[in-house]
Amino acid sequence: YEAYVEFGEAPNGGGIYVEDGDLTFFRAAIRENHASEDGGGVYLLGDDEVATMNCGGVDAEVLLNEADRHGGGIAGVGYVQVGTVENPTEMLIEGNEAEEEGGLMRVRDGATVDIDNSDFINNRTNSGSGKGGGVFWLENSGSNVTAHSSLFCNNSAKESGAVASLRSTGTSFTAQGSIFLENDSNDKGGVFHTETGATFTVTQNTFVLNDASSDGEALFASGGSGTFHSNVVVDHNNEAFYQSGGSYSFDYNAFFDNGS
Repeated sequence: YEAYVEFGEAPNGGGIYVEDGDLTFFRAAIRENHASEDGGGVYLLGDDEVATMNCGGVDAEVLLNEADRHGGGIAGVGYVQVGTVENPTEMLIEGNEAEEEGGLMRVRDGATVDIDNSDFINNRTNSGSGKGGGVFWLENSGSNVTAHSSLFCNNSAKESGAVASLRSTGTSFTAQGSIFLENDSNDKGGVFHTETGATFTVTQNTFVLNDASSDGEALFASGGSGTFHSNVVVDHNNEAFYQSGGSYSFDYNAFFDNGS
């Protein structure tokens, strides 16, 4: 690496705190930082016009950061770009932890996250009293995450949504061409958990061996709306999808060896 940000301690942004500014890093590692509140690795404050974070380049990593509340790796408001289309599998996001919500990232107040060609592995929330989101916790209207051609593997939530938990009206998650493998929720939604007013669009992805202790090993939907189109869903022990309200479209998906 050309740069390291490691072993930092702060209430917010254990490694880096950005207010109304830009952060870009390539060939760098943000690792083993700790926040006593939010954003173990990075805390980003401002709207998407003035606070941005771009991370990519060969061997760039966000590793083993921790937050005692939200966003083990990253928290705050603004625009975050993870990875690029041009450099496949360039970003490794691994082993970040939050005690409450968003093992990797807390996405709030209209923040936008765009992801391409990145690996998200072993990120988690630790507290059973938290609201989940092993990788992403989305709250407040306008907050959205888009993921293309990425891997989500072995992420976990003590409550709901091992990859993403969408609990607020106006939040959205879009995934295309990605793999969701062996993610685990101790409650609902082995991969996704959505509630009233949230929206998701999931097309041309692969779901394998995800698990939820309660319902919906791939998706738990209790309200909201979404499209689940042209996906492959394989080897889930129990019901892969659970819907108890809302409006969802399921078309042209392939299901193999799933329970009921």
